[in-house]
Amino acid sequence: MPRTDTLFVADSNSCKFIKYEFFPPRSGDVRPVSGIWNSSTVVISSPALVKKESDIENNVVSGVVFVYFIIVIFFLRQIISVTAPLFSTFLRYSNNSKLEEKTGLSYKRNIFFFLSALFLTISIVATVGGELKEIYEIFIPYFFLIIFGILISVWLLRKLIFRLTSWLTQDKHTFSEIERMSYNYFILGTSFSFIMIIYKLTTGYMTLEYMLNTLSIVFLATYIMYIFRTFEVIRSHRFSIVFYILYLCTVEILPLSILTNLILAL
Repeated sequence: MPRTDTLFVADSNSCKFIKYEFFPPRSGDVRPVSGIWNSSTVVISSPALVKKESDIENNVVSGVVFVYFIIVIFFLRQIISVTAPLFSTFLRYSNNSKLEEKTGLSYKRNIFFFLSALFLTISIVATVGGELKEIYEIFIPYFFLIIFGILISVWLLRKLIFRLTSWLTQDKHTFSEIERMSYNYFILGTSFSFIMIIYKLTTGYMTLEYMLNTLSIVFLATYIMYIFRTFEVIRSHRFSIVFYILYLCTVEILPLSILTNLILAL
């Protein structure tokens, strides 16, 4: 009895469904490929779904990037006005207190922090989203939600731990100051990442390996700077070295470990 089978031949532009009838070969019988072509073979062509999905992904990513730049332009005046006071906090610890004392500057810094988190998310998806899709086989725009969701989750976890630490120590000012100071260092890390990403895009093709190496090096360097500054803050408020070690384990290392596990679990 003859059998009917279907072959799928696809490329980036089209997909062909080849239906043909054949008699099952006996054991040890090898048939040439040309044997599938006969008078009963039917070839059906249709547009490739791959290309349609790719167009949708590119349009969504382009739209998100466009909206982000509109938002940046809208807040550009606030960003420019807070940039100098913000980066002066990395030179002297006292400048950090001056920044927080001015509600207007602190509010603008918070806007800068939120835009930095968005930039980090968008830059990863827009530059290496294709490679991420090949690895995880996920619709590229979903990575916007995944990456930004991870950042928000870590931020909320740290905020909860800071509130709990403030309640346990009965010292709201110290840990509120450290929490807001972490925003400054996140902005610093994102700013350096922006410079290195733009440089790579203008000189060559961005790869996932380069992106990961860039983010790892930049944020590790800024994180070390931040850790030293937190030690300075805690010591200035007369907490012991033992307390600082406990602080590192609970407030700093725990969220970082959770973030690492989330990334590795993807």
